[in-house]
Amino acid sequence: MSTYLIKRLLMVFPTVFGAVTLVFFAIHLAPGDPIALYIPPDFPVDASPERIAELRARVGLDRPLHVQYVSFIAGIFQGDLGTSLHHRNPVAVGLLERLPATLELGILSLAIAVVLGVTVGIVSAIRRGTWLDNVAMTLALFGVSIPNFWLGMLLMQLVGLHWPILPPSGFGGSIFTAEGLRFALLPAITIGISGAGGLARYTRSSMLDVLNEDYVRTARSKGLSERIVVYKHALRNALIPIITLLGLSFGSMLSGAVIVETVFGWPGLGRYLVTGISNRDFPVVQGVVLVIAVGFVLANLITDLIYGFVDPRIRYE
Repeated sequence: MSTYLIKRLLMVFPTVFGAVTLVFFAIHLAPGDPIALYIPPDFPVDASPERIAELRARVGLDRPLHVQYVSFIAGIFQGDLGTSLHHRNPVAVGLLERLPATLELGILSLAIAVVLGVTVGIVSAIRRGTWLDNVAMTLALFGVSIPNFWLGMLLMQLVGLHWPILPPSGFGGSIFTAEGLRFALLPAITIGISGAGGLARYTRSSMLDVLNEDYVRTARSKGLSERIVVYKHALRNALIPIITLLGLSFGSMLSGAVIVETVFGWPGLGRYLVTGISNRDFPVVQGVVLVIAVGFVLANLITDLIYGFVDPRIRYE
């Protein structure tokens, strides 16, 4: 187990390194000059070559690209992700301020996706071929297909404005408080419905494979109740592919929250990233991508470790 864990942890570095490297060069090769964003257009004197050169040297953009890259990688190992060109504060501080909001939103979204997706998938598998199965899979397809930003604006209009049940946007604090939960429900439902659609279809497929196994028929022939057969025997053996999708879903929710956080004015990493992209704020974009890449890798690692607890037959060599 320890050997497997060490090997997986070592795989984190090339994965994160590749993602960060790709984003670093992609954003630097994009057209436009980020320094131009900080020169007031109403003051032509500030647009002099000397002023531009001074600003460029101040933020380190006067150095060759490969030197900037080496400096950025070295800064990561020292915990220094640079200084935001727009906010003028350390990127690491900005990430730490916004990371809790994104994690809380991701956890709440995943909980909604699990409850809706697994429940709908199980019911659909048990009632295979009935109208209930058809309706459930149609709704699941709807959840997978609908764009998050459109669903978010629709919920804001209906639940937030037309029927003012929940706040249409904003941030009310931690989701572990009543006020914070009220503000988080709409964006969490927006993200969770998309994950629930894919999870429902995956759960249905996995459950159908298991329900036809001999041990399930044996359990039924012993006179066990249908609830015990489904949840104790069938569902537990169908969990492996479901857990795999859950690990991928959590990472996707972290990255998918970019648009949703912007729509709902949620002060998380997604909104921070959009602001960074709009302002050509290189350090911010690189820092957020680094956090998202690490989140993806750790989610997959935790998923692999959970396998052994769900299915004792799995052994890590």
